[in-house]
Amino acid sequence: MKKINLTLLFAIIIFSNLFAQNEVKIGEQIWMTKNLDVDKFRNGDPIPQAKTAEEWKLAGKNHKPAWCYYNNDPNNASKYGKLYNWYAVNDKRGLAPLGCHVPHDSEWKELVNFLGGHYEKEESEIEPANKIKSKNGWGVFKSGGGTDLEYCSRCSGMGKEPDENGRYITCSACNGKGLVNVNYAAENKSGNGDNNSGFSGLPGGFRGQDGKFGGVAESSNWWSSSENYTLGSWFCVIDIKKGIRKTYAYKESGISVRCIIGEDLVQEIIPNEVIIGNQTWMTHNLNVEKFRNGDPIPQAKTAEEWKKAGNNKQPAWCYYENDKENGFKYGKLYNWYAVNDSRGLAPIGWRIPSDSEWIQLANFVNYDVSKLKSKSGWFGFGNNGNDETGFSALPAGFREDYFGEEIKFSEQSSQSCWWSSSLYKRNADFAMSNIFYKPSNEDNFKIWHKKNPKLEGLSVRCIK
Repeated sequence: MKKINLTLLFAIIIFSNLFAQNEVKIGEQIWMTKNLDVDKFRNGDPIPQAKTAEEWKLAGKNHKPAWCYYNNDPNNASKYGKLYNWYAVNDKRGLAPLGCHVPHDSEWKELVNFLGGHYEKEESEIEPANKIKSKNGWGVFKSGGGTDLEYCSRCSGMGKEPDENGRYITCSACNGKGLVNVNYAAENKSGNGDNNSGFSGLPGGFRGQDGKFGGVAESSNWWSSSENYTLGSWFCVIDIKKGIRKTYAYKESGISVRCIIGEDLVQEIIPNEVIIGNQTWMTHNLNVEKFRNGDPIPQAKTAEEWKKAGNNKQPAWCYYENDKENGFKYGKLYNWYAVNDSRGLAPIGWRIPSDSEWIQLANFVNYDVSKLKSKSGWFGFGNNGNDETGFSALPAGFREDYFGEEIKFSEQSSQSCWWSSSLYKRNADFAMSNIFYKPSNEDNFKIWHKKNPKLEGLSVRCIK
C-alpha cells in the first residue's frame, strides 16, 4: 500500500475549507463573498496596474485592461479588493479565477429578484440591498429633516382659540390660518445592512474614467460582463441612501468585481442566418473587404479618402470611427457605390435586399422594431429589443456625408442603418435605406424607409 502524504492531504483540506468559507449559496447561485483581488489573468499574464490618474486615463483611451487600488492605497485591497476597468473584465485571457466567472447582467438580476427585488426597475430598492450589504463598514447618512406644514396645535387647526371668557381670539402661532411651519431635525442613520444573504457587500467605491475616486463607505459597485452599448457596460450598484439598482458606466471606469462560482454557461450563440416569414436573412452585418470576384474594396482611412471616393463615384468602406474593433461587432460601413458594384458585394448565395424586401420584413413584424433589435447594445434604459425574430440588429451607426458638407460618424449605440439595392426614383444621387431610430419626441423606436446620399457609409445586411 502506498503511503499517504499527510502534509499534502492536510494542505488540501485546509485550502478546501478556506475556499468554502469564501463562497455562499443564494438561491440556485453560488457567489464569492469577497471582491476580486487578482493582478494576473487566468492564463498567467499580468494585468497592468495604473498607479496614477494619467496611467488610468491612458489605459481607458487605448481600450487596454487596467486595475488599481482605491485611492492608490494598497491597504484598501484586503478589505475592498481591486478596481478594474471593463477592458480587464472583458479580456479573452480571463479575469475570473478558474472555476469562476464574472456574472452576466441576467445573473445579477437573478440574485436581486431572488432577494425580493425587481432588478429591471430604474428605481433603487432598499430591501434587497440590506440583505446584500455587510453588517459593518458602511458610513452614516442623514435621513429626514427639513420643514413641513402642520395644523397649529394651539387652535386644533381651526385658526382660533378661546380666551378665559370663552371668546375666540386669533391664534398667535398661525394668525388664524390654521397651518404653521414645523422644523424637523435630520436623523443620522447607519448604512449597514443585515447581510441575511451572506453576500457581504462592502462599500468599496469606484474610480471614474477621469481617474478620480469616490464613493467609498457610501456605495458598492460591481461590473457585469454584459455590454450596454459601445462606450458603456452594465453594473450593479448599491447606494447607501437609495438601495440597489441596475445602471451602466463608461468602460474606462474602475469598478469592483464579484465572481460567481461555475464556468460561464451563458453564451449567446448567433446563427449565420435566420428565417423570418418567408425570407432568409443574415444575422450579422456584412464585414467583407473584397468583392465576390476577389477584387479588393478600397478602404477609406481618412475623411479625405472617403470624400474622394464618393466624388469619383467609386466604392469604399470604413470602420466606424476608423476603429477596427468596431468591425468585429458591427461590421463595416459601405458607400452605395460598393453596394451597387457589378463585381458583387454580397457573398455567393446572398444578395443586397431591395427596398420592397425591407418593407416586407417590417410588415411581417407589424413594424414592431423590438422584435428585430438585439437584446443588448442599445444605449439607455428600455431601448434593447427582445430579438424575437433572431434578426439581432445592433446599433452600428453610420457615416454622414451630405455631398461633402460635413463628413462625420454618428449615432452608434442608438441607430441601425442599412442600404437597400433600390435607387431613389426622384434623384439619382440618392438610394433607399432602412433605419431603426427613436424620434426625439417619442418613447418607442421606429422603422424608417428613407433616402440617403450614395456617398454615405451605412451597414449592409444580406438576404437569400
